[in-house]
Amino acid sequence: MNSDLRLLYSHASASADFTFHTRKFYRSRNLFVGAGGAGEVWPEDDSPSLGTQLAAGLRRGLQASNDAKWPGLVVVCIIALVVASYYAVPATGAVFDRIMAWKAAYGAGFSFFSMGIAGGILPVLLGLCTGLYRWGPKVLQHAAYGLLVFGILGVLSDGLYVFQTYLFGEGAGAGTVLSKIAFDQFVWTVLFANPYQLIVLLFRDSGFRWQRMSRSLNDPLNYYLSTGVPALFNNWCFWIPLTGLIYALPSALQIPVASLAVAFWVLLLTLTMKQGES
Repeated sequence: MNSDLRLLYSHASASADFTFHTRKFYRSRNLFVGAGGAGEVWPEDDSPSLGTQLAAGLRRGLQASNDAKWPGLVVVCIIALVVASYYAVPATGAVFDRIMAWKAAYGAGFSFFSMGIAGGILPVLLGLCTGLYRWGPKVLQHAAYGLLVFGILGVLSDGLYVFQTYLFGEGAGAGTVLSKIAFDQFVWTVLFANPYQLIVLLFRDSGFRWQRMSRSLNDPLNYYLSTGVPALFNNWCFWIPLTGLIYALPSALQIPVASLAVAFWVLLLTLTMKQGES
């Protein structure tokens, strides 16, 4: 799972900021004599190295994590209380049983709508309430698109949880949970979830125009280092402990609690951003 500032803000400013910082030491265009003779001069290549780009991306990810540390810690504490109540508060058993019954009855539909609403619809509603969005056709378009792409992510994440149960088994033992965290964060997130969110949110921020989106991807490596690496690093800071808590629950509760985590994350992040603007 990967949910961060990009749910509410465009990629464009982040990429521009990244480009500024990675290129600021390469502004001088020194000339040197070319192979063709004394009269031929070539501009020295001022492209930042891969290491410089990666370091800048990691710094941006660290800054983003620091900016969102309090909402992140609050969400981790809330989900920790949910997990603790499942194991330690018998009175909550009826609630959890009802949620697991809904999950069993509606299957992929439950996963689609729970994650689609939490990751796609909720940011738009909160944006309207806090002034980050203005009411109009664009709002409905963003809400429908968010429901679709995050709903799909919910269904695929549900499949991931089932697959990991097959690979590592059911239960909340330390070895089982750690194996699932490692596979989730360092295989699934790196190879699929992070790139998937980059693409679907870039398409949204490009006005749903393939041509404009393709221009942003003219240099895919630079785009990933400027946007994907910070998002991935920020994701690891908060979702490694969150997935540990989620995997401590029975399989039928993992998607519902993951959706709850996304919902609280979006809520607290939106309020934090709004307070920062005030």
